[in-house]
Amino acid sequence: MFVTESRIKIKTASLFLLFPAVQSCIPNCWEIDPNISGLVERLTTKEGVDELRKVLDKQETSTEMLSTGSVIYPDFFELENNLPLEKLLELLEPDMARRPNIFDDKNQHFGGMHRAYFKVTSENVVAGAVNMIYENNKVYFTSIEETNYSEYKNSFVSLIYERVSRTILFIGIINNNIEQPEVSKRRAQRYFVEHK
Repeated sequence: MFVTESRIKIKTASLFLLFPAVQSCIPNCWEIDPNISGLVERLTTKEGVDELRKVLDKQETSTEMLSTGSVIYPDFFELENNLPLEKLLELLEPDMARRPNIFDDKNQHFGGMHRAYFKVTSENVVAGAVNMIYENNKVYFTSIEETNYSEYKNSFVSLIYERVSRTILFIGIINNNIEQPEVSKRRAQRYFVEHK
């Protein structure tokens, strides 16, 4: 994986962007893999978590830290996503959504929504998520402000890491394989990495 780190206003925290990488047919050339699922699966293994911890704590690692001249950093992107709670539960733990008393017939008049918001500019990072339980047909979801679904070229994992407590404060996946409103198709990009 390629890793980009950027300092944020919280002096002890950083924004990390983790890009999936695959070796190109050209020697010493790596490409950003458009498929994010391999990186996500790798990060959910014990070995992947150990590797991620080393990257976050700046220990020796096999992961490629990009030089300043080739840093992959979107100057600006903003995303907002709403997901019904039952769908979120299915994605997190498929058995959870099928348990009784969560979404059974007697609770059909209730609904739930998970909303995530993530905005990165050159000056600041704003991230948040909330779960809402509501009575069906009694609530409408609108953005606090008009969300600008800016184009981003690559799929990546983004996280905000606080170094002193060694805590991941926020984590999300930006997947350009899923159509976002008003986002056009992107071209693959190649990044050359020198191996010593």
